[in-house]
Amino acid sequence: MIQRYLALMMVMMLLGLSSPALAGDLVSPQLTASLSADAVRPYIPGRLAAFSFQAPSQTPSQLPAAPVEKHWTKGGKIMTFIGLGLVAAGVGLMFVPNTTVSSSCNSSSCSETQINWKATGGGIAGGGAVLMIIGLTRRH
Repeated sequence: MIQRYLALMMVMMLLGLSSPALAGDLVSPQLTASLSADAVRPYIPGRLAAFSFQAPSQTPSQLPAAPVEKHWTKGGKIMTFIGLGLVAAGVGLMFVPNTTVSSSCNSSSCSETQINWKATGGGIAGGGAVLMIIGLTRRH
């Protein structure tokens, strides 16, 4: 029961952490809070822009410069694809049944060492997800 709970929590954390990247919300709202509505208006087509008879208050030479487009770095691409591979490998390991590595018997008892592949796969998938998120945010 605890393993199911931990697996569910891990999936929920991964979805929660990756949802801003999946939604495309990669720009902080604090960076866009300083822009006034008048400065942004010429760039954004309004719902009623076709019916607006008011001329723009600024000439094209007075408009602020367009922001520089940031490109994905080579390291970011590498980290993202390695992270994706680790997530896939970790999910694949979660379906492997537990195996016994060694058994040692004393005169009174025997002990066995098992590998828990579900926990191992979960750890590898979690590490890959972290690496993938870091790689997605690497821009210059």
